[in-house]
Amino acid sequence: MCNPAVNNFNIDFGDNEGNTINFTQGRRGTIACVDNTIATLMDGTAQAAGNVLDGDFTVDFSYTINPITDIASIIITATGEDNTVFQTAFNAPISPQTFIGDCDETVGP
Repeated sequence: MCNPAVNNFNIDFGDNEGNTINFTQGRRGTIACVDNTIATLMDGTAQAAGNVLDGDFTVDFSYTINPITDIASIIITATGEDNTVFQTAFNAPISPQTFIGDCDETVGP
């Protein structure tokens, strides 16, 4: 269930070469949900850790559900205080772990 009052999100990335990027202690910014298919977070903040990035970042996040395939398209952009930019985009099946919807909705396991 989407709970816009909850802070402290974590996002972790890694590759096969041992590189890791972890965004921790995330704090929400402005959250918007549109028609149960699009969710955005703008101007969130997080601390980067791992062996690639460090420091404080502003985080923007968009999540769009394709209602026909139940696949979500996710774009994450993080901009550091020194203007370092990390951006990634990926698709994921909708599940309890990946679901963001209207704040009164839930998705089953």
